[in-house]
Amino acid sequence: MRMWRQGAVIYVIEGDPNILTGLSEFLSRQEFDFHLFDSPNGFLKGFDPMQPGAVIADIHMHGMTLPELSTAILECGAALPLMPMASMKDLSKAVEVFKAGIFEFVEKPINTTKLMQCLYLAFEASRKSQPTLQLLARLTQRERQVFSYLVMGYTNKVIAQHLNVINKTVEAHRSAIMRKLEVGSLAALIEISNKVKPQ
Repeated sequence: MRMWRQGAVIYVIEGDPNILTGLSEFLSRQEFDFHLFDSPNGFLKGFDPMQPGAVIADIHMHGMTLPELSTAILECGAALPLMPMASMKDLSKAVEVFKAGIFEFVEKPINTTKLMQCLYLAFEASRKSQPTLQLLARLTQRERQVFSYLVMGYTNKVIAQHLNVINKTVEAHRSAIMRKLEVGSLAALIEISNKVKPQ
């Protein structure tokens, strides 16, 4: 196995069993460590947030949008490059969501040479995020949720509405986040967030 593949995991989210079978056979031949899921919820219950790797997800997956999945991954304290699969006719939609935490799209039918190139870059990006992930591991799950909303520019009031809590609770979480991450400004939080967003 080539060194760049070691220690990294590929997570595939796809509802079409034929595509899952094809990807499974290809990834097995290439000696990747991978896991298959038919839904994003199944993935979120079964993945390791601290493990470097990448997520390949069908753009039409049921139960969650790609931006929602990207946010959920961050809230879990993970930095996994998200690579949506889309047919040519859905390409414009894939490009539209590219700005929402998407690393690169995988066009159907899958070009395995390009897929290998994307996986190499994704693994490198994921590994570079590991030191920052260790820092974010200091946060509780609720604090990671608040953190993800803060770096998206949401006010305390809006965050409170999203989480169904009072403003003072959000303020307390915000103070705890600042203390645990040893920063003193929102700009510093955004800088930390950018370090775990695969580029």
